[in-house]
Amino acid sequence: MSRFIAPLFAAFTAMSAPAMACTLEDYALQGLSQNWPEKDRATWYSLSQGSRLIPLAWYNALTLADQDTRFAARDNQARYVSQFCEGTDLPLGFVVDTAEDRVPALGLTCSACHTGVLDDGTQAFVVEGGASDLDLQGYMTDMFQGLTQTYYDSGFNPGPRWTSFAAEVLGDDPTEDEMIALETEVRDWLQRRYQIQDSIEAGGNWGHGRTDAVAVILNTATVLSGQRAGVVLPPSSAPTSFPYVWNAPQMQRVQWNGSATKIKDIGLVNSIEMGAVTRNLAEVIGVFAEIELTTDFLGDNSTYPSIRSSAKLANLVKLERSMETLKSPAWPDAWGAVDLDSPLYKHGAGLYEENCAACHAVLDRDDLTNRVWDSPKEDSKGLDGAFTKMVPAFDLNDLNAESLGTDPLMACNALTHTSWSGKFEELDNSFGAFRKFVGTKDINALVPEKFEKGVITLRLIEELAMRMTYEKSGELLALQKEDLRAEAAEFFDTVKTTWFGMQAVVEGTGPGTIGVANADQPIPGTHALPTLDAVMIHCARLINEQFLTGKGKTAPAYKARPLNGIFATAPYLHNGSVPTLDDLLKPAHLRPTSFMTGRVRYDPVRMGLGAPLGDGAVSEFSIFGDFGQVAPGNGNGGHDYLRTLSCQDDPEGALCAVDRAAVLEYLKTL
Repeated sequence: MSRFIAPLFAAFTAMSAPAMACTLEDYALQGLSQNWPEKDRATWYSLSQGSRLIPLAWYNALTLADQDTRFAARDNQARYVSQFCEGTDLPLGFVVDTAEDRVPALGLTCSACHTGVLDDGTQAFVVEGGASDLDLQGYMTDMFQGLTQTYYDSGFNPGPRWTSFAAEVLGDDPTEDEMIALETEVRDWLQRRYQIQDSIEAGGNWGHGRTDAVAVILNTATVLSGQRAGVVLPPSSAPTSFPYVWNAPQMQRVQWNGSATKIKDIGLVNSIEMGAVTRNLAEVIGVFAEIELTTDFLGDNSTYPSIRSSAKLANLVKLERSMETLKSPAWPDAWGAVDLDSPLYKHGAGLYEENCAACHAVLDRDDLTNRVWDSPKEDSKGLDGAFTKMVPAFDLNDLNAESLGTDPLMACNALTHTSWSGKFEELDNSFGAFRKFVGTKDINALVPEKFEKGVITLRLIEELAMRMTYEKSGELLALQKEDLRAEAAEFFDTVKTTWFGMQAVVEGTGPGTIGVANADQPIPGTHALPTLDAVMIHCARLINEQFLTGKGKTAPAYKARPLNGIFATAPYLHNGSVPTLDDLLKPAHLRPTSFMTGRVRYDPVRMGLGAPLGDGAVSEFSIFGDFGQVAPGNGNGGHDYLRTLSCQDDPEGALCAVDRAAVLEYLKTL
């Protein structure tokens, strides 16, 4: 069975509109009865969101640091990801972004991170909206190092590496001015990215199928507030599996830590949910949309939104809408049909209802419209309809209390990441004003506040997203056509004239400068701590301080969601630290401490990752760090289901094996 997906669209680089997608019969892989309409599939695989990893001409001319291997070569790209479209050497989901005022650039669209494959060695299935095996850390590191070595070869007497690169980018016989301009552009690109790239490389081994997108997003906001020489950003040390995204539009909150919530739907014809807009704009920040605060070069911060970006907001809304028709994958009969009348299935259904359903509600996979509630109840049994539930990672006031037990680093890192306010001191907190408006509905009572020094970085992300939304408001107007024009125009005019008004330059600072105060320093978060105990202790102290000072009101927690399609989402837990569902149903001390990810076999018996397939790139995941202790971010503890199953006293015994097999049989049907 070929591991390459057949053509998904007729013109991979045509970004003005999505090309028509292939039918399932055109895939080299089988489908899993997700029944995705072709138009929505085409949007998912081909539409640019404004991500711009690298200018396309640079990508095509770049060699690795060894100078012999072309970065864009298919064999090299296959080191990072296994799925390609026929007729192109670009990996699946890598698209060309074009705009009138920008050169073409290679970027990511949703399918790059959210398309999976299950291959048992004899047959393979595509998981649309599932987790990719992309090694994004390796990809970014090799690209950055290759371009750095190329730049080092430039200068007054350029070497052959730079000369060859420049000739491919600029064509034959470039002028001296063109060569100088290219050198400047490469230098500026490296200057904008180097601190973020350093944080990526300092984040340990992500491997295939994991990314610390949250840290990259937050560190990007920190850099936008003003780069400072000698500053080391927090390491991107809490990689998670790429999340699966079916049913996301139905949920009140998404992300592993439930940090993205719905806010307000401003659409009249179709949904334009402001929470989803904010989440998706944050996501495109994390995959390197080009963003600049216009105070840097205009000398003027009086015109809202004071930002320019490459984000394509209308496309982001279309991508979000495309998920509304995506069903969760169905267990294939090729791996054994489930007999709903069998004693094994019925036993599993009873165990699930008794031990799992209080957190993981059952959602009909054909239900793509009903709201999935955000449950406030400690015990969610009896709640009407499907729900998600936030489960605390640990007790902030009693670290020894029984708790979820899942590695807390991702949840803590997101909440304890702080930044200097820098350039944001010159701007009002418009998102905070918007959130207050949603809560109070009283526009006249709103008085926008300034950003505090040492600001929690999540506040900056919200602000960037709000300003980018206003910047791209014309795209929303066009998207909703005439019946939305009046409503959206009135909404955004109100944003500009009533809420935020004109900004004043902070006294003592001028355009392009940063008002630095001794107190404007980030507080070290949990990102670089050596042990899980140290993470919980420091996290509890910082979060409790946020509670007391009113700067925050969110405890570290993870979202429990309906488990439909769970068989297709290995590895398990938010950080991808458990290879199979069978392992997840064992106590932590019996779970594997290392396993392979990437191009590996799917085990339909244990329902998860197996041995390498032998024809593609793999990475080794290990829970241990360099000194033999569990590395924060890679812990595989928690979710100790066996405490309540009949085999809790003998987890390796026959009764336990039967219980696990029964639960697995039931999970196949969700």
